[in-house]
Formats: sequence, C-alpha cells, structure tokens
Amino acid sequence: MVLNESNQVNYLLNGFWNSVYFDHKACKTTNGSNELSSKRNLRLTIDGVHLNSNGAKIFKSVIDKQIHAITQIDNISH
Repeated sequence: MVLNESNQVNYLLNGFWNSVYFDHKACKTTNGSNELSSKRNLRLTIDGVHLNSNGAKIFKSVIDKQIHAITQIDNISH
C-alpha cells in the first residue's frame, strides 16, 4: 500500500552511469541516502534495492527479532 501512495520516478532511465556514480557520492554524505529517496519519491530505498535509513531500521528490527527468537530457543534447549 505504501508504494501505491506515491508516484515513482524513472530516474535510472535518464542516466544510468550518472546515477551509479552520483548515488555512491551522495550516500557518503550525512543524510544523503534519505535525500536521494525523497528526490525519487521512494520511501525505503534509494533505488529500489539499496536501503535508506528508514529501510535499514525496518531491516534491523526484523533481524533483531529473529536473533532474539533464536537465542530464546537455544536457551530453552540447553
């Protein structure tokens, strides 16, 4: 539902190599990944694959929950 709420931009079609080069540069700056996402009307990634800070927080949360679940099972079995 989140993706349906915003218009996506075909930024990559306009300049693939520019995007590859400048995305790398921009993401090295403070808040660069979030600015790229905003510019492209993306919410969780900078390009549909690489996470921005919002996407990274969700990913971290999922991984943390899985690690917690595994350690709980491991503690019960020992």
